[in-house]
Formats: sequence, structure tokens, C-alpha cells
Amino acid sequence: MEGIEQVTPEPARLPWPATWRITREAVTDRAPEELVEQLGQLAVGEEHYWVLHQGPVNPGSLRQALANLDSDAALAAALRQLMTRTDGPDQAVFQCLPAQRAAGILFTRHPLRPDLDHAVVEGRAGDSVEQERIILHPDGQLAFQSGEQNRLAEEIGAEPFAELLGAMIAAFPGPRAGEWVWDGNRLWLIQALPVGTLPEPREAWTRRAGLGFSAQSISPLWYTLMGRWLKTAFWRPLGARLGWQELARVEPYRRIHSHLYTNSQFLRTLQESSGQWALAWALPPAWRPTGSVTTQPQAGAGALARAFSALALARLERRLQRWPAPDASDDQALWLALMALDRLGESLAAVEGRLAYQRAPGIAADGLADRQVAALLRDLPALVAGQITPDTLIDRHGSLAAGADPVWPRFAERGQDLQALLASPAAQPAAIIERVASAASQPVHGWPGLRGRAAALRRRLGGALRAVLRQMARHLVARQLLKHPDDVFFLYFDELWQCWQGQQRPGLGELIGERKVRYLSDAHAGPADWILDQVGYGASALGQSSNRDLVRGYALVSGQVQGRVQRLLSGWQLNQVQPGDVLVLDQCDPGWLPWLLGASALVISHRDGSDPAVWLARAAGIPAIWGVIDATHSLVDGSEVSLNADQGQVSVLSHPADS
Repeated sequence: MEGIEQVTPEPARLPWPATWRITREAVTDRAPEELVEQLGQLAVGEEHYWVLHQGPVNPGSLRQALANLDSDAALAAALRQLMTRTDGPDQAVFQCLPAQRAAGILFTRHPLRPDLDHAVVEGRAGDSVEQERIILHPDGQLAFQSGEQNRLAEEIGAEPFAELLGAMIAAFPGPRAGEWVWDGNRLWLIQALPVGTLPEPREAWTRRAGLGFSAQSISPLWYTLMGRWLKTAFWRPLGARLGWQELARVEPYRRIHSHLYTNSQFLRTLQESSGQWALAWALPPAWRPTGSVTTQPQAGAGALARAFSALALARLERRLQRWPAPDASDDQALWLALMALDRLGESLAAVEGRLAYQRAPGIAADGLADRQVAALLRDLPALVAGQITPDTLIDRHGSLAAGADPVWPRFAERGQDLQALLASPAAQPAAIIERVASAASQPVHGWPGLRGRAAALRRRLGGALRAVLRQMARHLVARQLLKHPDDVFFLYFDELWQCWQGQQRPGLGELIGERKVRYLSDAHAGPADWILDQVGYGASALGQSSNRDLVRGYALVSGQVQGRVQRLLSGWQLNQVQPGDVLVLDQCDPGWLPWLLGASALVISHRDGSDPAVWLARAAGIPAIWGVIDATHSLVDGSEVSLNADQGQVSVLSHPADS
């Protein structure tokens, strides 16, 4: 038809509806009845409607003002009104679509969270006035749905949106917002616009890229020790060697809500220098590489490099083994002992930094790499069978703890968490304990084995530091510089030095009390993560949101169970774990594994195959799902849930208040 041309919007491979361009003359030169008739001949299907692109919403804007018109006559009238205006365009675009069943917007990246690469879909189905939301993992799997009965999820499902998401990511270089329509059979894309609200972040801090250095809350003293070791022994020498002048005065670590976060600027610069992007997942999407680069875990350096790392660890193990316990009555001897352990910590951090960030980033072990914890798991069957006593178990594994941080009591101190474990060992299924003990007997070689040795050595070093610090604390309490021996773990290192020199600091006791409360609150609340579908932290009491009725993740170990929810976010919650609990974890310290044996199921927030909880679930056959990004804010302690690991979902049956 003269003046009316069918066109295909760019990029052509996207699911655009039938689209035409019409000139001003084609509208003004035709009689209204003729225009209606010709538009009717263009219509696709008997039941259809039209979308008219009326021009930019604002001057200079890429977004078109759209008018939905339910008849050919309505389109003809709208075209005539548009074209006869004094400022009317010379041409206009309109589209024909089947009857609409739902409509909305798909954001290829989270529109408010530059650190997430999840897609967000918002829209309304049918005649509903309620806006609904679903969130997709980067691979298109459903991560979240709003409301109990979400029509977008139930009537359309994740798959069509995942297909549209993949097509848009392939077609456009940056994040886009696409206006979509669902006709009951397929999705149509009306227009796709750049998302201008996602600027490249100036800095980014990531927690899981600590790569095992801290899986839980961290005390102030341990932060100033371990953070300084890693900075001065690994990052600073590496940066000087590779010429990272812009990072010379930048801190590689930060303690946020009592958790250790890594500065992603260091991770980005390291990966740019090496050309290997195995830790690209730890960067915000805007910092990730494009094109053909290596983003998978590397095999690490060769046998010679492994031999040098093994030799360095062996030397450090001998140094710690030969380290003499100081005279507890001699102030100078205690301080010199602390300094000797401090130097050993720096040497260990140099080795661990290379192992974690350079040699084997992202490489998961086939077995349990932590030899100390593996030895404990091998002894558990004998304890359950009555072949050894709890005292024997404690004597054999007295240096173990719920973490490397000196704040943690060692097994030899017989803390409440250990008493809870030993009180009912028979409540743990014997078959599971036997399977885990057998799996723990398999040696782990290569880079994962070296990392396991280093982690065990760090825990032993933390135990030695705890012994020295508690002796120092007794002196400080006697001199009325501290109120309680445990206060020493809540000093920063410079404050410890001032106290040891006898310098009084007004208000220090109150400050330490505040730090203790904050530390324990953070330990029970978990890390300062965002709730996936909200703009803000999940920061209600103990960091919990209200239950979601349905929580989604990925299948890890198949099975279906029902049980009570217990979040496990730090070692301070181990004594709350009961046999049969559905345990919800963000990250797992290897020292927690004996308590996890009695779980009926595991819900894990990440998909890191090197996490000890992942190894345990597979070794023990415990039903488990993983990849539930905000699991710790989505399930409330004490709730009764049904877990279907085959489908990767948890359904809430009752809330704590219902019991």
C-alpha cells in the first residue's frame, strides 16, 4: 500500500510483532473509511489490537510513548490526530499484536542493584491491577516470585522470559529494559531501551571472594591481624612487583557488619594482569570481561610450583610445632611470643594468598581438604558405637574449633557447642556417619590439598594465639585495664599495644561492651546481604525477613524431607542445631561439619563447589539445594518447611507463631 511499509525493527532476531511505518501523506490523503479498511487488511488475526509509537516521551529520549488501541478505527483516528498536529511527525510506526493476556517490562540486569546480574520481570496478568515480579538467575532459572499466587510465574513461567532474556543479552551490549506482551502462547517485544540507572561502580566489596579466610563473623582483633597479614605479605608485594600504583594506598579488605569483605578492585587488577578471569564472578557485572576470555577455574601452575608451596607449608608447620609456650608470668616473654606468632601469620598469609587468588582460584576439591576436620569425622563412628569416650575424642582433637579466629573456644575448653554435639551422638544416623567417615578417609591432593593444609594451619595458629592472648588478658584484668579476659578479642591491635604498655583509655570498657553486642548481633544476623527483591538490607531482628512461602534454588542432592528451619550463620549458633533440622547456611566453616551430620536437609545460598557443606551433602547423601541467593532472609528460624531437592524448592508449611 502506498505510504505504508512493513519494517523489521533492529536487531531483527528479537521477537518483534508485525510492524509498519506510515507517512503523513498516507494518513491525510486517505478518507477515514479508506484508512480503516486498509489497516484492517494489515491486521494479524481476527482478535488483535494495535500499538502506536507516538514519538519520544521527552525531548531527546529514546523511549517511545505508546498508545494501545483496540480497533482499526481507533488506530486510524489516533494516526489522523497525530499527523494533523502542527508539530506532528512526518511518519509513524505502529504494530499489530494478538489479544493481550499479560504485559510488563523485563530488565536484563537488576535495575537497582549494579552488583547483581539477575534479570527482573515486572508486569500484570489479565485484568489484574496488582503489579507482580519474578526474578531470574543469570541462567534463566526462577529465583524469586512475589506473592503466594504469582500469575506471571504460573501462567507464563520462567522459560519464555529466559528465552527473551537470552535473545536480548545476545542482541545488545549493555543492560536493557524491554517492554513485553504475552498473547497466551508467546512473548512479543515492543521496545527495548538502555538502562541508564546502572552506572559502572567506582568501588565494589565482595564477601565470598574471601575464599575461605572467613566464612562467618570476625572479631576486631583477628581482623586487624589477618587482614594486615594478607595485605602486607601478599597484596602489597604483588602490587609492587606488577606495578599497581593506583592501588598502593587502597585497602584490600574491610570489616562490614563484622564480616570480612574483599576489595574487588584488587581482584579485577589481578585478573587483568594475568589474563585469566576465574574470579570474574566476584566482580560487579560492569567490571566483568567481554569477548573470549578464560572465566573458568584454572588448573593452576605446574608440579614445581606445587612442590614449592608444599615445602613452604611444611616449614611453617614445623615452626608452629616447635614454637615454645611462653612463661605466663613474664610480660616480655608473652609479648615476644605474640610477635613470633604474628610473623608466622604473615608468612602463612603469603602462601595462602598465592594459593587462593593465583594458583587455584575456584578449583573445588573432590574430597574434604581440611585434614584436622577429616580426622574428627573418621573418629565419629567409634564414638557413636561406644568404642571411644567423649574424653578420648576431645583429647585427640582438642585444638579444633568452630573457626580459626582466636575468639572461638577450642574443643579442649569443652564449650557449649561441643557439649551439645556430644550429648546425643546416637541421634545422628549411623549410616550417614559411616558414609561421611569413609569419604573423609580419601586423601585430597594437588592445589585443593595444599589449601586444606593451609586452612588447618591457620586454625592451629589461631589456637596458639588464643592461648597467648588469654594469658595476656589475665594480666590486663589484674591491672584493671580490662574487665573480662574475653575483652582482649574485641581490641584492635593498636589498642592491645596501648593496654599492654599500661596506657589507660577512658571509656574503653563501654566501647568493648558495644563491640561485643554488635559482634554477636552480626553473628546471628549473618552477613550484610541485600534481599533479592528489595532495595535494602534484610535487617529486621537478627537479620531476618518474614518467610517467603516458596523459596527456589537448584538441586544439589536429591530427596524430599520435612523439618524445622534453623539458620546456621556462625559458630555461636551450633548449640541451637537439633537432629532433623533443615539447616540454612550462607557459608560453612569446616569445623561445623560434625553438627551438620544430623541435618535432615541443607539449604545453601551459593553455588561454590569448594564449600565444606557441599562436600558433606554429597558425601552423606543429605538432601540439599543451593543457589538460593538470599536464603538467610527468606526462611525464619523455627518454621516448619517441606523441601523438595529434586525441584530445588522449599515450601513453608507453618510459621513459628503458628506453633
